[in-house]
Amino acid sequence: MKAPKCLILVSPDDCGRNELSLPRAFRWRYQDVLPLTLKLKLRTGYEIWVDRMRGIMKGTRLLLRDMNLEGGELLLLEYCGDFDFVVYVIGVDGCELKYPRVLHEFQGGRPRNVLIRDGGVKFVKRFHTSDGLVDSFDPPVSFVKEFGSIIPSEFEYVVSDRRKLMGSYCIATGEFSGLHSVWELLGFELLNSFHILVFTYDGGHCIHVDVFDNELVEKFGDKVCRGASSSVPPEVDRFEISVQPCHMLRYNYGVDVTSTFKNLRSFWGRRDHITVFDGSRSWKLQIRKRSNCIRTTINDGWVNCRDDLGLKVGDIVNFETVDDDVYKFVFQVEDGSRSCTT
Repeated sequence: MKAPKCLILVSPDDCGRNELSLPRAFRWRYQDVLPLTLKLKLRTGYEIWVDRMRGIMKGTRLLLRDMNLEGGELLLLEYCGDFDFVVYVIGVDGCELKYPRVLHEFQGGRPRNVLIRDGGVKFVKRFHTSDGLVDSFDPPVSFVKEFGSIIPSEFEYVVSDRRKLMGSYCIATGEFSGLHSVWELLGFELLNSFHILVFTYDGGHCIHVDVFDNELVEKFGDKVCRGASSSVPPEVDRFEISVQPCHMLRYNYGVDVTSTFKNLRSFWGRRDHITVFDGSRSWKLQIRKRSNCIRTTINDGWVNCRDDLGLKVGDIVNFETVDDDVYKFVFQVEDGSRSCTT
């Protein structure tokens, strides 16, 4: 189960009080799960216990004081089960805080360094209906100053249900592009249901995206994608290949996975692998995407799989996921004269 997340906007008044309110929609959804005592944990090792009374966390003043918060910051809370909430602090500039090297006054030891390879670094952007379906956006200046030199010009947005979408970064302007594909994946009609995106850069070729609505509760983690409610969104449990003469060449130049199955293709990375099973036999097939993400092909592994199965021109190979895993497939071959089912 994916860890539930919510956001809390810290006001100047909150910094003077000793309590914070969980978003109403979050506490209604998880009121039967959350214990009455919670441990708030930061990436530095800082920990503080607070009491929960309905939707109010009491005992938060020290946390806000120790992090030098004054109001305007965002707290991203991730519930990990039992008593534990992991807390990420987003500064007023929209970038994750450079955490003070302190622990709670009742803790021993020393605080840990926060490194990008240990969970990445987060920043947020607010989007409003009046903005339209923007494709490009500027990250916080502090984020660009710190990490702009290492962000690749091409990367992948990874949304909460593991789907991957191509994005790009311009080092000259410090601008990200490719967000339009995220809007498209969500469904344009859902634009009014959220207004904050939390991005996590992992230091490599991926930027993870979490989507929060105007109630400050994560929505995409609940598979809010064109009304999908199952573990895998619609039209991502299968794909098919019609064997063409070009697929029978001695060397493979790419077997297209057509745009009919674009929802499934969006889960796969620019260079990825899937495994195809036939009883005790299996083949590992390489998935490749062109830089514009328009063409997705099966490359390495196809020739061996084709020859082992005795495929011929005109055969239609239907692949279906195993246990809703978009990287594992069984198949059926149809050509009108024979049928081979795993």
